[in-house]
Amino acid sequence: MLWYKELGYKTNPLSIKPTEDNGLIGYEKIIQRLIYQIKIGNVIFLEGDYGTGKSSILRYIKKSFKDNILYFNCSANKDLRTNIMKKRS
Repeated sequence: MLWYKELGYKTNPLSIKPTEDNGLIGYEKIIQRLIYQIKIGNVIFLEGDYGTGKSSILRYIKKSFKDNILYFNCSANKDLRTNIMKKRS
């Protein structure tokens, strides 16, 4: 058994990674704007440091589209990330 479950916690209380049940307080308007942009046909990019809520936002968005959404993790592809950053400049 994991140490935090032995102590009665559902998830690791020391983890900085957000969990599904943490909620995204303050992100509701942002999520609604992103969902609208996707519905009208735009492509969106989420970027940010580890633990800032990108994956949590994506999970909420996926629920709105019943998982019919495609996403790509650019952190594993340095060339793609570099090309995107060059085009943004």
